[in-house]
Amino acid sequence: MGYRNAYPNYAVPRLRGQHVQYLIDALKEYRSGARAYPTMHLQALSLSAQQIADVATYLAGKPAVGTKPVALSQVPKAARLCASCHGSDGIGVSPMYPTLAGQHESYLIRALREYQTGYRKNPIMNAMAASLTPGEIRTVAAYFSHLRPGLHTVPRPYFSWTAKPLHLHEQRFIGDGNAR
Repeated sequence: MGYRNAYPNYAVPRLRGQHVQYLIDALKEYRSGARAYPTMHLQALSLSAQQIADVATYLAGKPAVGTKPVALSQVPKAARLCASCHGSDGIGVSPMYPTLAGQHESYLIRALREYQTGYRKNPIMNAMAASLTPGEIRTVAAYFSHLRPGLHTVPRPYFSWTAKPLHLHEQRFIGDGNAR
C-alpha cells in the first residue's frame, strides 16, 4: 500500500496479522516514552486502556499463521537467536513477541538500530541487538521480511460512494464533509 514515514523515510510497519497483545504493549510503550516517536506518543496518550485494546484488535485482524516450521539449519546464522522468540517461520512464539514474517525490511532495520542505540528501550532487545553488525542486521531483516505468509497492511477504507479504496488525497473527514 506504500505507507511511508515522511522523515526519516522508511516503510511504516505492517500490522495486519500481528499479535493483539504485542500491539497493546507497543501502544503502551509509545504512551510511556519507551518508544520515542512523538506522533505515536501523542496518539497513545489520547487513548484509554479500552481504546488501546480496541485499536490493537482492529489493526491486528486475524493472526498470521505459519505454513510449516523452518528448520533452524535453514535460518541464517545471524537470525537463529532471533528465531527463539520470533519463530523460525517469523511467527512470534508468544503473544508478547511480535510476528516478523512479511514485515518491511526497512522497518526491521530501523527497529534493530533503534534497539542498538537505546532509542527504543527494551532490556531484552537492547541486549540482543547490541552485538549485531550492520551486515547481520541486514541479513536478519531480509530473512524475516521475505517469509510468507506474513503480516500485511490494513486496507485503506472503502466508503459507500466509492467503488475502490480512496487515496489519502481523496479521503474525507467522517462527519464534516471537508476534503483533506
